[in-house]
Amino acid sequence: MADAASVPPELDDLARLKRYLCTSDDLSSGIAECIGHLANDGKGEQVVETLCDFASVANRKLVVGVLAMCTAKNLKMKQAAYEALNTVCTTPPLLFHFLDSVAKQSTKGKSGFGRAKRKAIAKWYNGRSLKELAVFVTRYRRRSHWSHTDLVRLAHTKPGNSGVDFIFKYMTKGLDAAKEHLTDQQSDELQDVIKYLDAVERVKHSHDKQEVALLVQEFQLSHEHVPTWLIKDSREVWSALLSVMPLSSILSHLNKMASIGLLESGPNSPLEAFKSRLATNSLIKELQPFSIQIALKSYEGGKSKRSMITWNPNNDIKDALRDLYYKVISLYEPTGRRYLVAVDVGSLMFNNMAGVPQMTSICAATSLSMGILRKEANRHLVAVAGKTVSSIDVAIRDLTVEGICESLHQKRGDGTLVLSRVFEWVQEKKEAVDIFIVFTDHINYKSLVDDFRKYREDTKCQSTRLVVALMGKFHDRNTFGIQQPSDPGVLLLKGLNPAFPSVVSHFLNGKLDSPVNG
Repeated sequence: MADAASVPPELDDLARLKRYLCTSDDLSSGIAECIGHLANDGKGEQVVETLCDFASVANRKLVVGVLAMCTAKNLKMKQAAYEALNTVCTTPPLLFHFLDSVAKQSTKGKSGFGRAKRKAIAKWYNGRSLKELAVFVTRYRRRSHWSHTDLVRLAHTKPGNSGVDFIFKYMTKGLDAAKEHLTDQQSDELQDVIKYLDAVERVKHSHDKQEVALLVQEFQLSHEHVPTWLIKDSREVWSALLSVMPLSSILSHLNKMASIGLLESGPNSPLEAFKSRLATNSLIKELQPFSIQIALKSYEGGKSKRSMITWNPNNDIKDALRDLYYKVISLYEPTGRRYLVAVDVGSLMFNNMAGVPQMTSICAATSLSMGILRKEANRHLVAVAGKTVSSIDVAIRDLTVEGICESLHQKRGDGTLVLSRVFEWVQEKKEAVDIFIVFTDHINYKSLVDDFRKYREDTKCQSTRLVVALMGKFHDRNTFGIQQPSDPGVLLLKGLNPAFPSVVSHFLNGKLDSPVNG
């Protein structure tokens, strides 16, 4: 078995930036400092490459904000940032957020449209298929005080072909006016776009629920295309949306659909269609397991304080969500590394998470680590109450979140987690560990670094790594990204992060380290 990635002697600014991207929610002084140093060192293009590589793991809006920051640096860095616009800003909301962020880099709070920006915006619009562009300009008409019409006008964007020209005319003058400029010969792609835009306009002005539902299904329209009054309580329209929405959108709107009685058992209920979609193997790769658990716990609560809606949780739906969670967990690819997962079982860990009121920190920790516990051959789970470390049986392969939570609850104790005891326990048991993953609501920062350094010195295992997931009261955006240890073998993360497994994988494989060649 291969050893864990070697720990480099120190982190450079690029490695620090990678860690900020994976652990922060907002732009921080630490990110700005890294960007400034890297720009001065002539590594602006490496920064942009890093942003492209980490866009799928890090908070996407944060990556977009950092990309905008790069446009205010030297010429090469600015050019590289605009070249990456298509890669990082994959949707109109991200594009508009980028423009807002660029404006904030200016002391005047606004920015002009120079050559590089105009070229990048033209590439963004002209580089897409006609159908994708038609979907974008109708689904996301306006965000962050921007509209597509304003943007193409201010950037003087010229259409790259007759299809884009038609869509631009639709945006600025309406569908009928755009059709007047059509020639007799149209490509099949353009004809499909015309039909699609026809459907969008019919839905926009229709007062017939059945007609809207049929158009949603035929043209796979999204809920943003549907007038607000129909979205509010139309079971026909939501049933149609259910059949075409991606699974991530279904989970996001599950409570809304439940509140209007759409998913109740009974004749002509879409419940079976809902369960069938959740069981479709080809669709589940887009999902993060923790996002499913969040949806499940939220649905089990039966009410939403934010949107003031209520519903009666259905056992069939809860079972379908659990099945979906474990099906996505089954896609976890074992690394062959040796893991020790330590969960703080102090009383505060049994409180509900701030971001998900129905989920305790213990449940969140279990949900996030289930892939490791189910699929890795060499793993241990321990409960830590103050200085007491207790092993939890994970020998069976059909582990469940509920079962592990119950086992952890039985070990509940008082006192603050003493991390050094975890390292001592491992040495007493003569267990070899490649990576420690600790879930806790409290940590002594200095002790954390010192204790882990001592463990590696005692065991002569310098390649061992430590991830600390901060839960409970530490789940505050202002506490992350500003106090990452200088030790390259230690990573602090916030617990309530659906991308947690991906970040841990990057860390374990050395993708958050400095390049070997510097």
